Amino acid sequence: MVPKWIPKCFRQMNKLRSSESKETSVLRLEGLRTLELYDVKHPLLEKGLVQCPNLECLLIKLYQPKALQLPPCIPAKLAKLVVHGRVIDPPPVFGKIICPSELSVEIKGPSYGRCVSWFQGCVNSLPFPRELRRITLKCDMKCDMDFSRERSIDYPAAENYAALFTFLEELDNFGKLQHVDMNILITAPADVKPGDGEETTEVEKIRDMFAPLLESGALEVELVIQRWVFEYGRHEVVLRITA
Repeated sequence: MVPKWIPKCFRQMNKLRSSESKETSVLRLEGLRTLELYDVKHPLLEKGLVQCPNLECLLIKLYQPKALQLPPCIPAKLAKLVVHGRVIDPPPVFGKIICPSELSVEIKGPSYGRCVSWFQGCVNSLPFPRELRRITLKCDMKCDMDFSRERSIDYPAAENYAALFTFLEELDNFGKLQHVDMNILITAPADVKPGDGEETTEVEKIRDMFAPLLESGALEVELVIQRWVFEYGRHEVVLRITA
């Protein structure tokens, strides 16, 4: 029996398969343009019993500590790849076929440095990373909530910016990269606010570390600091920086 959580189109494959037939039926989803994978491994995908020849966008959500490998139904001409992950899990394994021109990575982690390392691993796992034209990087971090010591906002370190700049510059110089959007979201403790001069310091840090890409228009950066407001039951933005 096929579990109910398997998409209906995949469950219908059971009707197409016959244990008495030597031929294997293949379900071709000609009209499918977007596919979402949630760490789901299923024989219909892994054995090539489903084909998505016109797939344009693939969204992968990783929530397991095991590298996800793309099923053979993903076509080489895939245009857009979207990956949601956590730094505690390994980046997906993309194989040797797909060649997307657009990549969007949303990563959750305790620090910007670890998010950048995970992002680099994700890009390096692509068989043709220099074919990328557009990249969106979203880093979602939470500050240290340890109440036993004085707390502050964990801004990205200059060396982490420098590492990302070097990585992007290589793609920009030797590939087809046209534009990068980087969004950094930091959730601070409820009782912490940016100090005097912190905004100016962070703006200067971003502009210094990414100057060539910012000046050419190849990079846009947004840094948002938010905190949880208990009385309102929601997050409040306390600082927004764009460059």
